[in-house]
Amino acid sequence: MYWWSTKQSAIQVATKRDNFTKAVVTRPGQVVTDLVVSPAEDLFWIETGPDGSGGNSCRILGFQRNALEATLLYAPVKSAPLRHLIFAQDQLRAVTQGNLVYVDLGPPLNSSSIVIGITPDGLASDGATLFYTYVSSTPGLNSIIALTAPPRAVALELNTARNLAVDETQIFFVQGTPDAGTNRISAVPKTADKAQGDAISMLSVGEENPVALALHRSGPNASAVVWANATTGAIRRRDLRKGGTTTTLATANSPNAIAVDDDGVYWSSADGVTRLSP
Repeated sequence: MYWWSTKQSAIQVATKRDNFTKAVVTRPGQVVTDLVVSPAEDLFWIETGPDGSGGNSCRILGFQRNALEATLLYAPVKSAPLRHLIFAQDQLRAVTQGNLVYVDLGPPLNSSSIVIGITPDGLASDGATLFYTYVSSTPGLNSIIALTAPPRAVALELNTARNLAVDETQIFFVQGTPDAGTNRISAVPKTADKAQGDAISMLSVGEENPVALALHRSGPNASAVVWANATTGAIRRRDLRKGGTTTTLATANSPNAIAVDDDGVYWSSADGVTRLSP
């Protein structure tokens, strides 16, 4: 498992067999976000910080398991902010100021972008289709879009739609205003066309500031969605297969990221990185 340590200014790693952690990449003066690991265990991230010429830069970098140093993969024009880095089909994808960025890892390495006109508040892929959120200037008119040809509106008239995650049949996301106590964990079929109202499932209501969401895809908790509430610290899970019950797994100190595998649930917080066995 990889995470960013603000105290050490380093990306750190721990394996399930080890009782210690080590720094794999040190980035003094930089802030690292959106850590992504490929199936081959190559590591990618977004970092922001001084560029050495008196300004700031925002870039996508990568680090292969046997590499000696990080590789610069993409730098937007004028150091525009990058968000929502994901890995799908041997490509990295992110968004920046109304553009969707593609980084083809090759070889050869190649990058491109397409204009979508907005900066999404969420990005996810099922390996075949890319999904993103359309953020409207009018409250309550946000939507989830499938980047097909032509683009398809999966869900309409949403208050917000962030922290997207997708499995074989559904898109999971957070609706609501952070810290309002009225957030909802929602789901919609990924094949839906302009779904709204009762066509959108409410998995949990009354959540306070969910900041991270992950899906169990296999193992004893397959078909469960897990999220972390930054305000209350609650680590919560909704089992979609065993009667649809929602349980609080643990309480953390200001959690800010979450991940899952067959062996448990992992989250980062003010106390470090914690693992909870299934």
